[in-house]
Amino acid sequence: MIKAYMAITEKELQERLEKINASLQKDGVPIAQRPLEAMRRYSIEYKTKFLLNSDLADSINKWFESKYGEKLLLSFALYDSVYYFDATFWPIEIPIGYGNFKLDPFSCLKKIPDSVRNDLVSNPNTGWDYAIWWADCLDYAYGLREVSSSTDVTGFGHKLLEAGDQELRATVALLKETRPNPRTMFTSRNAVEIFLKSMLALRGELTEAQAKGFGHNLPKIYQTFIEATGLKHWKNAEKQLDIYPHVEKRYSKQIYENKQLWDGLAFAQSLGALIIRQFTARDTMSAILKMIEHQKANTPSNKKGA
Repeated sequence: MIKAYMAITEKELQERLEKINASLQKDGVPIAQRPLEAMRRYSIEYKTKFLLNSDLADSINKWFESKYGEKLLLSFALYDSVYYFDATFWPIEIPIGYGNFKLDPFSCLKKIPDSVRNDLVSNPNTGWDYAIWWADCLDYAYGLREVSSSTDVTGFGHKLLEAGDQELRATVALLKETRPNPRTMFTSRNAVEIFLKSMLALRGELTEAQAKGFGHNLPKIYQTFIEATGLKHWKNAEKQLDIYPHVEKRYSKQIYENKQLWDGLAFAQSLGALIIRQFTARDTMSAILKMIEHQKANTPSNKKGA
């Protein structure tokens, strides 16, 4: 049954979805990807704003399930990541949303027991640490989509950004395995190297030939990155490069603790988010940091006379 707020009949919705599905067939969109792509096209064509947990999204999903079967595989995330807490990697899903909508950072945590979630949220330090990580993931996910669809971001820099994104997502996929794969230290290292080069290329300060000249020398690339961008506050983060193995060790067996694997991912993700913020207006991080400062300023221990 179609909800009244949609202001259309069930028949009209059926006709709209038939039309959209026909265009998806013509464009060769795989069946498993059609529900989400249908929502995107529906939002644009009919100027409708909705989130993935809305009644309209549910109706669209059910239409495709009815047409193609209940085993239709759907992915509701724009971006997947993980968060390391209590010695475990917990999945995070940044959902796709259209128009104006709100997101709860902690609702993006998946497959985490309520008791563990409560431990995370109830401690201000761990709660805010997670919120900062979530802000990086959120800005990266939505900002990357903006950058990828922008006609102003093209060429070698865009090519590198897409390659870095693949390495970052590969890292997340390996960390979501039952036993986190230590090879993620190489995929996260690759993401860092490629992100650094992409930032320089997007600024018009690195050609493909120059990128090859750097080889895989992370310290050299990072130093050039700092000098070119003027991001002096990132100078202190250079020591994070020490966590990554030398590229020559890629043929050797890797042994790392989960915390080390997390550190490798964390630096790569933060760098990816930094680049996205340089080329978009996305900056959820600033809002989170202001909230943290506000809370600190209003805690009893920080008030005069306390």
